[in-house]
Amino acid sequence: ERRNATPNMDLYEYLLNVYEDRLELLQIANEGVNMQKVLFNKVTAVVLFRDLLLGRLTVYLGDDTFTFEYNAVSQDLIMDVVAAIRKGYQTSHAAAGNADQAYDPSQLQLNDLFFVNEWVRLEPSERPFAHCAYQPLRQLPGEEKKDLLGTLHMKKAQEWIILRKLEEYSYEYIYLPRNASANIQTAVESAYPGIVKLTLASGNYSTEVLYEADNKEIEAHYHG
Repeated sequence: ERRNATPNMDLYEYLLNVYEDRLELLQIANEGVNMQKVLFNKVTAVVLFRDLLLGRLTVYLGDDTFTFEYNAVSQDLIMDVVAAIRKGYQTSHAAAGNADQAYDPSQLQLNDLFFVNEWVRLEPSERPFAHCAYQPLRQLPGEEKKDLLGTLHMKKAQEWIILRKLEEYSYEYIYLPRNASANIQTAVESAYPGIVKLTLASGNYSTEVLYEADNKEIEAHYHG
């Protein structure tokens, strides 16, 4: 607790410095302080996870990973850091495609208040989008009660953005530079009837996207 702090105590575990072309993370270690430099042009993926007050930022660099946890009270500050990283890798790469006018919630037919609220918050600053697609929450067929996660997919000229709702109070944002090393595999059948699986990989990061086979918008989103 702050009231018990003394001048010889280490009050913080991390110090994060943001520069025009890089991040520097200083972390307390057993024998002093370790420093890790993150050049924006080496970023292959950025994942921002939140579960109530727990937040976690992970930056993938192809052959290394930069990660730390934070209190979600600092979410706005962390989003500024993420914005700096995204600006850094977009500046260092040419656009991968043409962007069109922004989509609106009625076109996406968002049926989950979480996604509606997030879209209203992020859409003005993220426009223009090249394409957007939405997979609503569905219960997967089978004896075990499992859900197909609700996911919002956004494509911009220089990056893919995926917003995935994990549980009632947890979600993650995934940012993938389109000109990094993104590899999109052809969708294949999953273990669930009527559900297909798409694998997205970028550097040392990969994730699986499940969606309904008749959701043509997601198919067009990644292969259109």
